[in-house]
Amino acid sequence: AFVGYALLLSLMVGLFQLIMGMFRLGVLLNFLSHPVIAGFVNAGGGQDFIVTRYLHDGSPDPDFGMNGVVSYDGGTVADVGVDLVIQPDGKILVGGNVNNVSTTHDDYAMLRLTPDGNPDNSFGTGGLVVTDIEGQWDNVYAMALQDDGKILLAGESYSLNFRRVCVNRYLPDGSLDSDFCCGGIAPFKIGMENDHPRDIAIQENGMYIIAGYFDDLSDQAFISRMDTDGNLDNEFGINGTATLDIGGKDDRFNTVVIQPDGKIIAGGMNGEPGNWDYLFVRYNSDGSLDPSFGSNGIILIDFSINDIALDMVLQDDDKILCTGGGYQFELLLLNENGYPD
Repeated sequence: AFVGYALLLSLMVGLFQLIMGMFRLGVLLNFLSHPVIAGFVNAGGGQDFIVTRYLHDGSPDPDFGMNGVVSYDGGTVADVGVDLVIQPDGKILVGGNVNNVSTTHDDYAMLRLTPDGNPDNSFGTGGLVVTDIEGQWDNVYAMALQDDGKILLAGESYSLNFRRVCVNRYLPDGSLDSDFCCGGIAPFKIGMENDHPRDIAIQENGMYIIAGYFDDLSDQAFISRMDTDGNLDNEFGINGTATLDIGGKDDRFNTVVIQPDGKIIAGGMNGEPGNWDYLFVRYNSDGSLDPSFGSNGIILIDFSINDIALDMVLQDDDKILCTGGGYQFELLLLNENGYPD
């Protein structure tokens, strides 16, 4: 029964991640103990963070918040959760955005809850950490937790009229890590116009893989590798980034996972709005395409009108489980070579 609920909730996550990409809304899931979903709820003309926890049978967990639900007002008109991680001690970290009442723009934000759903007062102010990068639009799309308890937020910051990639690193108490790049904030630019990072993962050597896409004549997908000091790794791809442009169509990465052998799998979509195909790409550890995966490292799958890879996990047998779909829920299982099982 739990597997059934897990698959159902995973499919729900996929749809909401698609909505998140279009409208800055989000719901994500973690199965480290009980299933946990984070997102937002409309309240009083705005949005508040919301976190819900379920028992393994899918019913709300009565030991969490109020009947399984925690609603948190960050004090702005738009408090939106887009990703979450669960710490080894059971505390829940939610990454997202709040609206800055002074600038009317969004800022990076993190909320930490205790295992029973109360705001963790040892973290930030009343459990909330807010970072205004340059007084413009700052939007989180992914987060990750290091083994040492440091926290990564990856998203977009607005500078010189264009969006760029921005990775922030925080200490376990929520303060910015001054040993990381520029006071804990590492921005970088890829394309000539807007960059759109969508996921982040941590390699065994501690380096960070960021996946997304950038605007050009057509959208081009990218993965970048950053070292633990916040600098792009020049030994990866070209100057730290590997880009992908297939036939002049739009290419976008939404999710990334790292295999135990260090190879990197990115998933997303290829095509045009309203007519997407699944896109899966595997890279070697140096950012080159892996020819043993699909056709020269690339797999395109056309199941229906709108096929979008939204999230992936690696199974113990090295197969790839992916949630996605555009007009319907879809669950894919790919063999290690990238082809559907």
